[in-house]
Amino acid sequence: MPHFYVVHLFGFYNADRAASVASEPSVSTHPIENHIGCGQLWYGVALLSAPDTWVLHGPSCRCDLSMCFKVILVRELKRWFSNVKRMAALISASTGFVALVRNWYLPIFIRFSPFASMDTEALVTTRNGLKFFLRPKMGDLSILNEILRHELYSQQSPVNATVVDIGAHIGVFAVQASASSDTVICYEPHPRNFELLEKNIAINALNNVKAFRQAVSDARGTKRLSVFEKKSYGHTFYPSNGRDFVNAIDVESVTLADVLSSNGLDRIDFLKMHCEGAELDILTHAPQDVLDRVGIILITYARDGPEIADLLTARGFLVAWGQRGTLRAVNQRRVT
Repeated sequence: MPHFYVVHLFGFYNADRAASVASEPSVSTHPIENHIGCGQLWYGVALLSAPDTWVLHGPSCRCDLSMCFKVILVRELKRWFSNVKRMAALISASTGFVALVRNWYLPIFIRFSPFASMDTEALVTTRNGLKFFLRPKMGDLSILNEILRHELYSQQSPVNATVVDIGAHIGVFAVQASASSDTVICYEPHPRNFELLEKNIAINALNNVKAFRQAVSDARGTKRLSVFEKKSYGHTFYPSNGRDFVNAIDVESVTLADVLSSNGLDRIDFLKMHCEGAELDILTHAPQDVLDRVGIILITYARDGPEIADLLTARGFLVAWGQRGTLRAVNQRRVT
């Protein structure tokens, strides 16, 4: 009686059964591995017909067993080293988060609790006293870590400035910037993010921060915002970026010119933009006299980085590339 083997990720498990095992439903539930030697798939059960050859049920092929083992071994070693890198990054982020947040254990507990929902909130307090409502399971921890620990924006913002935050999310940057700014004006179109943005403004008792549940885009009106359900960020007007968008909502949109006029601003000292692909359209459709009233622009771009840089250079800005997918543009022709 021949031996049959079920193909698994890390090797072969001897089923030690008769040929009829190939038709059993349980066989099909085992993991299937790519047959690297011939580019076909191993379907569940392989018959050991010779010491160095496998005859496969499914696509017919015969490959050198030792070569397959070598290729799979190389692949698994690469995967293992990749996982080690991810683990090291996770440890580094966790260590930084503990140093950043006083009650770090609460969001960590919620993040890994099987009983907490995706939308469960935690109230965290940073070491310097800032407070934030956030959702540990929705990626808000990474936003907090990026902005506060890595100081993605804080070192770029001038003191006593008028700051506009396009894509404010839950308000981490807005709350941080409020301490050194005269006025912070926030725009966030996603309803749930906006709810937490308002809560974070309120719990920090900020009188110099205003928030609008609006998007900023190339035109005034109503637009369809594709929602990335797995995270609290990534919602976009441009859903063709490989993410799984299963829902879209209508949001109110204004232009950069509207931001100035509706708030009675004669200038924007610091404009922060993180709007998931809308940056280029916003700036392209902004009249020159509007951009002339903006001092510094800091953009976290999801796409179109070189095009944004070229546009701003042509419009009179000096552009420098920054860390973590950002660029900083300083107006060389600012109208004061």
